[in-house]
Amino acid sequence: MADVSISGLSEGIPSKNSAVIPYSDGSNTYRTAASGIVAASPGSVIQLSLATYNGKQAFTDATQYNNFYATTFTPKFATSKVFIQAIFYVGGNGGIRIRRNTTPIFEPYSIAGANNAPYQFYSINGTGPDANTMRAAYPINWLDDPNTSSTVTYNFDVRPYPSPAVGIEFNSNSYGTTPAPSTVTFMEIAG
Repeated sequence: MADVSISGLSEGIPSKNSAVIPYSDGSNTYRTAASGIVAASPGSVIQLSLATYNGKQAFTDATQYNNFYATTFTPKFATSKVFIQAIFYVGGNGGIRIRRNTTPIFEPYSIAGANNAPYQFYSINGTGPDANTMRAAYPINWLDDPNTSSTVTYNFDVRPYPSPAVGIEFNSNSYGTTPAPSTVTFMEIAG
């Protein structure tokens, strides 16, 4: 292997506000503010954001998805992935999907014999979303590849399962009080 020589470097004290890197031909230099330098190994977390969903809402229409929550996230780099970790307090029968802007990125398991109805969570008691149905913290984990550094709107849609038609209710319990809010955490992961 041949020796490699580096020229164009001078002795001095590095500035904490800039980095000076000579081009290979030594004719120009590149400077950037320290805040613009990101050293992230693939798989490391670049940023983290937490959103809370406090709405107490009930849904009974089993023929379509209904948007119940939307929040935004802005990746710093187009090469990053976004890990979505959501925990919803929910009761009833049905499923939740996630859309990035208008594109579905996570679809719940569906049963073809029931008009492709979603089947993720199922309460065993009650005749309505607020009538003695079991309340639970329902988690969703999903790794998205938005391929952008622009702001993205993540939409969370719900669709009740048609039979038994108990509907779905968020952030409530059979006593009518509101538990801790549902949360959505976004982690930008270096690509």
